[in-house]
Amino acid sequence: MTMADFVAMVGEFPRSNPYADCCPRCREMRFPYSVAINEEELGLKGRYWCSDCKHDWACGYAIDAPLWLP
Repeated sequence: MTMADFVAMVGEFPRSNPYADCCPRCREMRFPYSVAINEEELGLKGRYWCSDCKHDWACGYAIDAPLWLP
């Protein structure tokens, strides 16, 4: 991971913190390293990476309250 990737990940953490998910392979709890927010549909898609088994996956969530600043 580059320093720029790390800084971007840290910047996304406050928005993504409530959206932890378990790795589908090893069942370890992980937090998303990036998020994409769709304001029109009030949805969030998180990207996850498990440092234990090296699995990468995505998970989507419906959000009913804004979690970001305009």
